[in-house]
Amino acid sequence: MDLERRDEFLVVHVESSPIPVGGPTCGVLARVKDRRTLELVDLPIAGTPTHLSWRKRRWCCLEESCPQGSWTEEDSNVAPLRHSMTT
Repeated sequence: MDLERRDEFLVVHVESSPIPVGGPTCGVLARVKDRRTLELVDLPIAGTPTHLSWRKRRWCCLEESCPQGSWTEEDSNVAPLRHSMTT
């Protein structure tokens, strides 16, 4: 986790811990394909508007016949799926 000050708001940078992940369809061990950063609106810290910058992993299944192929990690503890505000 890292904290950055930008103009009128704070940015908290987070990334999940690297753990082995299996494919959601086949369960075969996956590898990290790439990462993307998702910026979410968060509750203020000490009255200062805050954004959460979440570096999400995009996974790729190592099983060639897997119908899933690739997917992006989700964590409802950070933000519900398809929301732009943290919980």
